[in-house]
Amino acid sequence: MTGLVVDTDPGIDDALALLYLSSMEEVEIESITVAAGNSTQGNCLKNANYLTELADIESPVYRGSEKPLSRELETAESHGENGLGDLEVSEEYNYSNGNAVEAIIENANSDTDLLTLGPLTNIAKAVNRKQDVLSKYNSVTVMGGAINTFGNVNRVAEFNFWVDPKAANTVIQNSLQDTKIVPVNACREVQISRKKMKNLFDNSKYETIFKPYIRYYRENSIFEGAVMYDPLAAAISVNPKIADFRKTNAVVETKGTNTRGMLVTERRPQKQRKPNIRYPKNVDRNMTKEIYSQIQKTQIGKT
Repeated sequence: MTGLVVDTDPGIDDALALLYLSSMEEVEIESITVAAGNSTQGNCLKNANYLTELADIESPVYRGSEKPLSRELETAESHGENGLGDLEVSEEYNYSNGNAVEAIIENANSDTDLLTLGPLTNIAKAVNRKQDVLSKYNSVTVMGGAINTFGNVNRVAEFNFWVDPKAANTVIQNSLQDTKIVPVNACREVQISRKKMKNLFDNSKYETIFKPYIRYYRENSIFEGAVMYDPLAAAISVNPKIADFRKTNAVVETKGTNTRGMLVTERRPQKQRKPNIRYPKNVDRNMTKEIYSQIQKTQIGKT
């Protein structure tokens, strides 16, 4: 069984990823550390506690950073005012088992994987406190970045890296070459149709969470279906063999007016920089069905 620390900012697709992971018998979520991103830290903390209860995930939840390293927090409109669509989670879920950064450091060992689904603020703070912390994990998988494609928040950047580019760059610059970056271009290969999403959650205990997400995609998205950003990162963390990877050296643009948060890879053939990330060249197209079927397992209790 694989131990897993999940750093997340729930977040509707974060909720999908947690549902996916909860259906995997070979995965034990040891800790959930909460980032601010899709909503405020307070909302994301409540959402994480609520989701662990709803999905029967027995894992401690840790409060993380309130804002990015060097700028104010800007949240995502696609996840609704509170992060989980139209759902307003009660204040009774506003509790924490401790500090997220400390949990990330304390849980780092060769039997545990680290999966990040939100801005990398907590991870960067852990790196700043203990520089070799990432190397202590069995593997590190990061949902973030856009490589050779358009962004989902500006022309070139993915949301998580855009929210806290300084943190993203800190993590990338302290990464080993086996750190897996799951960028938006890989995620866009794995989409669940709006009809299937609707069928999946209609009359389920999760309907209130996912209904606004489906509506947002219908009204605003250029894609045919809902892109499985965080679920794909979760799937790759559990089984990296579903993707073919390419190694490269990368940095994150921290200050650009039009390029803030851009993941910049080394393309110059004459520059032999040591690789610090791996990213998927392509993803098994059957993962759409796999993710759908695994999440479907959590829907047995439909009303």
